[in-house]
Amino acid sequence: MIRRLVSFLIVLTCVLPGWAAAQVPVSAVRVWPAPDYTRLTLESPQPLRYALSSATGSNRLVLHLQNAQPGSVLGSLPGRIAGNDPLVARAEVLPAAEGVLIVLHLRAEARPQAFGLRPVGAYAHRVVLDLYPTQPADPVLALIQELEAV
Repeated sequence: MIRRLVSFLIVLTCVLPGWAAAQVPVSAVRVWPAPDYTRLTLESPQPLRYALSSATGSNRLVLHLQNAQPGSVLGSLPGRIAGNDPLVARAEVLPAAEGVLIVLHLRAEARPQAFGLRPVGAYAHRVVLDLYPTQPADPVLALIQELEAV
């Protein structure tokens, strides 16, 4: 019995550092809403593994950060969504069996594009999610609305 316990503890001490190393903290979250698109950038000291999914006709987009560690920086994302963002109504950060889920509730149908960037200058590893409206804004209509508001 003691041998089994010692063997288990040895295996556990070998496996735990690997599990801990697999979890990557998110060190910065940035959101840029613009009329043409909305950009979400997640920065981390090591590369983040991610998967993007959405259901056709759904107003939700899910970014699964497979090796991300939940934390206060990532948890601050919902508060960074501006009320005037043309595409994103709100965001949720949810724990998952592996990593973290970011659920974006969209105001309108959007075409997502996600990609990773290697460190450059003052920036670490990044995952960038760009959301483009499927129906681009009409510049003439926007100008008329802006003139009417004045």
